[in-house]
This record gives sequence, C-alpha cells and structure tokens, in this order.
Amino acid sequence: MTARHPDTAAARLAVSCQPASDAALQARSCVALGDLLRRIGLGSDPLVKPASVTAKAAVEAFEVTGRIEEAARRLGLRSLDRAAAVVGYDWRTDPAYTDGGALDA
Repeated sequence: MTARHPDTAAARLAVSCQPASDAALQARSCVALGDLLRRIGLGSDPLVKPASVTAKAAVEAFEVTGRIEEAARRLGLRSLDRAAAVVGYDWRTDPAYTDGGALDA
C-alpha cells in the first residue's frame, strides 16, 4: 500500500494508502481495531475497546520496568498522572514515593 501512496516519502500506513491527517489516520486505526476485536469475539465485551490495545502495552511496560514514564511513552502521553490512571497506578499511596501518610493539601 505504501508503494501506491502518491508521496512515498510522507506515507504513513493506517488501513489505507490514501493521504490523511493524523486525526483521520487515528480514526481509521480505531475502526480497523474495532472490527478486528469483533471478528475475534471480543466485540461484545463493553470493557474491550481499540484503546485497550495500547493500554495493555502500557500496563505490560509498567509491570516490566516499574517506570510510569515508560507507560506514558507507550501511550503517547506527556502526563504521567494520565498514564498512571490508565495503568491503574496510584503513586500517591506507593510507599516507595511517599511516607504513607496523608497528602498535604
């Protein structure tokens, strides 16, 4: 498909060889992943979404490295708090990062 793209130097493959904006490529990817999830029998599970694929990769990265920065990188996020929310990590109660006491307001 890349060979059929009008500008192979700028081609980014995402379920189509047609040039598109980042938003359109993301939408195409989500549609393709949603279709794949339905075809493999996970489409009826309301907890499984296209974003589950990147979330799973982020959780695995966090579990292996213990670094929320790696999970954020896998998710394409700058916010460590947002990455922590996705992987289910509450750094505020982690004894390695706090004294276990109440947070100062």
